[in-house]
Amino acid sequence: MRYLSHVAVMSQVPHIQDICLTEMLARTCKNIINSQLSQLILENKEKYEELKIVQKMKNKILHEKENYSNTKTTKPNESHTFEESMIKTEIQEHLADQMKISNGITARLHQDMNKKTHELIVDMFNLIFGRSEETD
Repeated sequence: MRYLSHVAVMSQVPHIQDICLTEMLARTCKNIINSQLSQLILENKEKYEELKIVQKMKNKILHEKENYSNTKTTKPNESHTFEESMIKTEIQEHLADQMKISNGITARLHQDMNKKTHELIVDMFNLIFGRSEETD
């Protein structure tokens, strides 16, 4: 495939030249789209990593609260105070909220990535087939 351009130039048969040209264009488009998709994946990975860091920090605070409420109970059969039960309820509610937020953000990241992927591919086809500002 390295010498495809030489084959196209040296060939005297028009349909062989067309096939070679089509193959060269397809390979070029594939390489451009692959590099742009790789960049898009890296950008979204960075956003996702930032989200994970924030969630870890929030979870650490929650676990500290939970550990604090557990250390206040000294006997295994001792009943929980109102404050301890409120802390545990707050932790459970917060974890449920975190799951909803996490799922929502992940869904938005996927939608954003799908939208950008579609735009990327459409822009490439518009460029190739002559329907963009760059081809005028």
